[in-house]
Order: sequence, then structure tokens, then C-alpha cells
Amino acid sequence: MNWKDKRINAINRQIKRKGKYGNIPAIAENYIDEHYYIINSSATNKEEYKAESEHINNDYINACLE
Repeated sequence: MNWKDKRINAINRQIKRKGKYGNIPAIAENYIDEHYYIINSSATNKEEYKAESEHINNDYINACLE
């Protein structure tokens, strides 16, 4: 099992646990973007993914500020 599978399983566990107290589709919406980025990431480990996602987020924020 690679880091992508582990992270997606962790996301699914969080949705399942939080779903006991609320609306599962609404909770899952919080993780849709992260799931997309994980699937399409070229990172070989979690540390590389975090650096890659920070770069993506910074580019998005800078684009919004322009």
C-alpha cells in the first residue's frame, strides 16, 4: 500500500466517523479537492505531496489577489 492509498483510506475513515454526527455528503465535500490532488499527484511520498499542494495553494491565492 503506497502513501496515496493510505491517505485516501484515512480520508474515508474521517468521513465515516464524522458522518455519525452529520451529513456524510456535506462532510465528503470538504475532501473532494484533496482526493483529486492526491490521485493526480506525481509525488512519491507524503512529504513531496505536501510541498506540491502548498505550491498549488499559494498559486491559487496569488491568482485571487491579482
